[in-house]
Amino acid sequence: GDITAGVDIWIHGEDIDSDIFFTLEGAPSWLMMEGSRMVGQPDQDSVYVFTLSVSDSEYVVSEPFELTIVDHRPHVISLTDVPQDQGRQMKLHWEPGHMDQAGYFTQFSIWRQVPTDTADLWDFILRLIVFCVSAERASPIIVLLPNALGTDTADLWDFITSVPWIGGEEDYSRIVPTLGDSTVDTTYYSTFRVTAHTEDVDVYHDSEHITGYSIDNLHPTAPQGLMAVQNGPSVILQWLSAEDEDFSYHNVYRNNLDSIDPAMVFTTSDSFYVDLDMTAGSWEYWITSVDSAGNESDASESVSVLLANEQELAIPTVYALQQNYPNPFNPSTQIRYALPQQSMVTIAIYDMMGRKVRTLVSQSMSPGYHTTLWNATNDNGFAVSAGMYIYTIQAGSYHHMKKMVLLK
Repeated sequence: GDITAGVDIWIHGEDIDSDIFFTLEGAPSWLMMEGSRMVGQPDQDSVYVFTLSVSDSEYVVSEPFELTIVDHRPHVISLTDVPQDQGRQMKLHWEPGHMDQAGYFTQFSIWRQVPTDTADLWDFILRLIVFCVSAERASPIIVLLPNALGTDTADLWDFITSVPWIGGEEDYSRIVPTLGDSTVDTTYYSTFRVTAHTEDVDVYHDSEHITGYSIDNLHPTAPQGLMAVQNGPSVILQWLSAEDEDFSYHNVYRNNLDSIDPAMVFTTSDSFYVDLDMTAGSWEYWITSVDSAGNESDASESVSVLLANEQELAIPTVYALQQNYPNPFNPSTQIRYALPQQSMVTIAIYDMMGRKVRTLVSQSMSPGYHTTLWNATNDNGFAVSAGMYIYTIQAGSYHHMKKMVLLK
């Protein structure tokens, strides 16, 4: 027997003077007798041993019966996101099913399930009303097209690619395109299956479905050349945007250097920003880029603007490391710290195993309130996994640490 085709075996028995009937004892629950036919749909491959009995209502003859079920279906091992790519693809890994003989399979095909809303549209197209206007009739003739696929439109599959059978290969893998990437706002699933083909086009074996999602792992490039120009009570910012294909918008951070509050964030798709009607004080700006998947770049170089020369810059009296904001966070967070004097500052991120992930600051900083941004990448620019992290500051003899949580 086979899992794909099921079990359908005719059992032959004769009695010259009466009818006979068959019974099963100790057989799996999915197996039954329908007259002289043994039928059932197995759920796993195995060797089943049970008792088959035939009776004419007076005598019973029993014999042990051994039924071997094989699984020709490909076994999908995994469906994983491709690391450090721009998204829209995953790696599908599978191994062949049972082979009756060498060369039983000729090739594999990979299929991706059509989303329900697309399937509904396809069903509408298949049943499209076609208007034919003949020369003799001015009124339209309505024709309903049949469903050419002959299947439930909720179970439509797009063909992706074919993979030839290579003798001796224990497993196979291919990069397959997804329908879209999951972002910070939503999870976009794609479902795949693998079909094993034989020389008989009517004999094929579909694997179980497997579902996963791809993500864009590459963060955009940080903006360059940030400049600030004061124009009365307004500040005009200009910078150079990177040419990332999946660029979506910029975050503009405005930090009040006289306050311990986190920086305010504004958005724009342009490469300039006008901050109108600013109040007197000392302000700091920096820019980031955000792509369509919600990944945020490193911060640009910061610029500072003093809108009231007569106002003295507020200087903290003690060293301090504030709790990051927001926390938990995704995709980025601000880390604010205070320096009462000029200091050599190192701010670093560690995972819970104590391994350094990222050095955010390593330079001499002036006294005052400062903010640095972490966009959940390591020193190589690769995205890190969700979880708890520790951030530390070393400024002169001052050392402090705090915890933060990255969500994905």
